[in-house]
Amino acid sequence: MLPLPLLLLLAAPPPTPAAATNQAPAPVEPAKGWFRPGEVEKGCVARAIALPAGITASGTLKVRFVVWTDGTADRVELPGEVSPLVAEAITAAVKGCRFTPGRRPDGARAPVWTVLPLRFVDEAGAGGEKPAGGAPPATAAMPAAGTPPREADPGCVQKQFHFRFPPNQLLRGVLVMRVAMSAEGRPGAFEFPPDLPGEVADAFKLSVEGCRFLPAAAPGGQAVAGTFEHRVVFTLPGDAERAAGTGPKLKREARLASTTCLQRLHPYGMVGHAVVAVKVTARGVPTDFRLKPDNVPADMRLHIFDVLTTCKWEPAIGPDDQPVDGDTVVTIRYR
Repeated sequence: MLPLPLLLLLAAPPPTPAAATNQAPAPVEPAKGWFRPGEVEKGCVARAIALPAGITASGTLKVRFVVWTDGTADRVELPGEVSPLVAEAITAAVKGCRFTPGRRPDGARAPVWTVLPLRFVDEAGAGGEKPAGGAPPATAAMPAAGTPPREADPGCVQKQFHFRFPPNQLLRGVLVMRVAMSAEGRPGAFEFPPDLPGEVADAFKLSVEGCRFLPAAAPGGQAVAGTFEHRVVFTLPGDAERAAGTGPKLKREARLASTTCLQRLHPYGMVGHAVVAVKVTARGVPTDFRLKPDNVPADMRLHIFDVLTTCKWEPAIGPDDQPVDGDTVVTIRYR
């Protein structure tokens, strides 16, 4: 007779396969207002294409593939006239590179289809002579790519930057920052977009200096200097709904009856902006405050919400001229 524990084990139903309960969302075509994927290291795919000996390619073609939310790529699609050996080399190059994920207008990651144009030239012009017709000099086949500098703890810079980002800054769009990394993985010169506020640049520098990095690797595997690139997407409350054209159709959005109540705000020496999204009921009662940036100090956050609660609000007006629940956004400027 079998022991009781074993009998219980045999009677238990088989576990549900992970694939049946954790399906990844299907990739979509990015719509207007979406942030499209891009190579983490610009030119990675072109450098990674290693054509077999004796195989050449020329002309321009468009490669279509899916970029998933973790930055990996697959489902590579190529024009039918591309030879199998060239297609295999391109597919391997795409899958071997990392990409910035596609994002919806609200900043949420999403798997999307993307297209990358590639230009091939014959090796005949590699010596610098121009082919007939005045075309630019051709180049030889690129060697297999290495890897760019990367965080030893993935996501470290974003975590640090989230907490260091100045709470009085109001930004929208994509912010791209680059850092020159030595062969030892140490940060050097920083590159920022023009007119970036100094507080934001300083916060990013401190974030990078607070993380450890693995250096770039050459195709042969040896450590080399390289460039680390970091992208941050900034959105404001309601951006996604406005871009998608969703939400109720109103004759008038909810609003403050008067802005004089905001004079009671005491920003404690802060200078800049904060944006608060507010739900206002049909009776003019404010609820559900959401603040951007979301890293405003807790005491300042509560102070803002307390003041806005005491303000008088006018509800939204629906198509039938009746008060309805609605959303609004209030921008608070500190002086």
